[in-house]
Amino acid sequence: MSNIFGNTMTHLRRAAVVGVVFAFGVCVLLSSDFYIHHRLAADWPAAAIGALCIGSILPLIVLPTCFFSIRVDEQYISHLFCGRIVLKQCPLSRLESVRVGLGLFAVVFRFTDGSRIHFWGAHIRIIQALCVCIHKRLPHFRDFRFGRRYAILSEIIHELNPNA
Repeated sequence: MSNIFGNTMTHLRRAAVVGVVFAFGVCVLLSSDFYIHHRLAADWPAAAIGALCIGSILPLIVLPTCFFSIRVDEQYISHLFCGRIVLKQCPLSRLESVRVGLGLFAVVFRFTDGSRIHFWGAHIRIIQALCVCIHKRLPHFRDFRFGRRYAILSEIIHELNPNA
């Protein structure tokens, strides 16, 4: 049985809703400011375009992460594009370390042959489920390294394996 981890279009939809709500709030604040200072008639197009740009930032950040995912099965860790195309596949038994939040990528898998799989990012709960899945498949694996943002995941993994 394989598990696939990564952002989905549902995550993108949620980010778009948050972006729209944020853009609406910015638009209301700018409109009230323009109304108070009697500039509404001249400046409303710029305010609307600015709010639209601000609201689209979050969905544009989440969009690329929806294209990439990680599949963990009994034998391999696979980096997938669009959930189907395997970009890279490495044996799970050769996993050397898992680095979470220590650089540009959210998760970096290092293998004994020197190869790496870089995972762009996902929601912290998805990364948590990924780490727990690896821990369940490799119960004696202990080389998880977490950045400050993901320190809570370190505590969760430690609870799963108190001897680590």
